[in-house]
Amino acid sequence: MKKYDVLVVGASTTGCWFAYKMAEQGFNVLVIEKNLPDDVSREYDVFHMGKADMEQFDLLIPDEGDPLREFCFAHSTMVSPYGNYPKACAEAPVIGLHKHDYIMAMADRAKKAGAEIVYGASFTDFIYENGKIEGAKYNTVDGEYEAYSRIVADCSGIPAVARTKLPDTSVVGNFKLTNKDILYEAKPHVGTDVLRNVIVNLRKHLIANGVKVMFNTELIDFDSSSAKLISKGEEVLE
Repeated sequence: MKKYDVLVVGASTTGCWFAYKMAEQGFNVLVIEKNLPDDVSREYDVFHMGKADMEQFDLLIPDEGDPLREFCFAHSTMVSPYGNYPKACAEAPVIGLHKHDYIMAMADRAKKAGAEIVYGASFTDFIYENGKIEGAKYNTVDGEYEAYSRIVADCSGIPAVARTKLPDTSVVGNFKLTNKDILYEAKPHVGTDVLRNVIVNLRKHLIANGVKVMFNTELIDFDSSSAKLISKGEEVLE
């Protein structure tokens, strides 16, 4: 039975980075990833990270022209919703990356450092001995395997497939994340379908509380003498 120093569950951004850092220091590392290589991190194509963060954590920084890199900008300007009142932001270079290809490059770097990555391997449970975690079990198309390790790191992201398998007596929480716990689900931003539903529900709430909503109506002036608003079509709003 082969034993490892570190067993990492998940070979996406965090898993590949952690595996690389551990292997780089001479630890014997095994990474198990439920997806096959072509299917890893295919949820969306481009994601971005601050260059300063990438440098701080020793992440791969593709050069300009590298196919892993989609864009890079260092300066940005904040404006009003109508493009007015521009305000320059502090310089903070941001790099856009093709997620799947970038993560596979990180996986290659981890393997070159000595980490072993098994794709198509789904975590099923921990191995316990004398009440302590001594490794993990995982399934592949060829059957179930066991890998003993000093540390098991759950890098599976939101599903937290290993952490949620911990017993209730563990000092680490085994709760499952819900949409309320996930920032991009709980706090929708412009461009998401979720935001539209938020706006619709907000409008319904306002109408139910006596607010008048007028569509296809443009505010053109204020009547300061009578504290009224004048809309296009000369309709006067009290």
